Amino acid sequence: MDNNFEILKNITNEELYNLTYISLDNLEAIKNKNFKAFHRFKLIGFIDILSKRLNLDLSDFKKEATKYFDSVEPIVAPSVESTNIPTIDFNKKTLLFGGIAIASLISIFSIYSLLTAPPSKDLTKVVVSPPSNIEVTPPLKEVAEVNQTIELNTSETNNSIVTTTIEQKSQPTQTINTTPPAIKIIPKKQVWVGIIDLDTKEKKEYTTTEELVIDTTKNQIIVVNGAYISLVVGDVEKEYNFDGRVRFIYKDGEIKEIKLKKFKALNDGKVW
Repeated sequence: MDNNFEILKNITNEELYNLTYISLDNLEAIKNKNFKAFHRFKLIGFIDILSKRLNLDLSDFKKEATKYFDSVEPIVAPSVESTNIPTIDFNKKTLLFGGIAIASLISIFSIYSLLTAPPSKDLTKVVVSPPSNIEVTPPLKEVAEVNQTIELNTSETNNSIVTTTIEQKSQPTQTINTTPPAIKIIPKKQVWVGIIDLDTKEKKEYTTTEELVIDTTKNQIIVVNGAYISLVVGDVEKEYNFDGRVRFIYKDGEIKEIKLKKFKALNDGKVW
């Protein structure tokens, strides 16, 4: 009896998931030695992860799995076939090199003719005059209305007082849109979604195949079990296609993926 495999079977699937992130369904299939549920390299990879994270020698279980896959899908080494090296007939070879030599001579002669030829009489200086009757409008912020009032001083001859008033037109104030983009979780099949309000610790959970819109007015942490979803932020879409859980934090108008350790720290040490 493989004692190390028995130790593995006695550890709960939840504990194994927290250590390895292998989905609960896959862990159950591993414990039942349901090799038909896996491809060779997927199962061998899971066994290596479990051996490393649990510090268990699962080599006997790995040999048993390898023996099974060898019986149903043996690895066949690719055959090596001789390489056919094309041969060139001597006459064809001669014609080929002759053609290349003639083309090279023609190119050299053409370049020499271009370098030594006198300039063409038709080549003259072209003077481009700017189009007339173009009215240039100064920028808005430099436009000013100048009102000049001239008053003649009748008491003093040949003297005048000029009063200039400059009124600057101000530009309209631009309003910046600070509304965060819409965030949606679009399932590809039925998934479970849990949402926790970071301020009130209120929890909401959904089991759905429908599009779920995230409330962007609250700071939240989000967990999705069965990560076959598309996360859509505005016009940007990111796809997830794997068994297990994926976690996010939405804060200050931004959503990003986080690990289990960070999620638990924000949720008083709890996974949900």
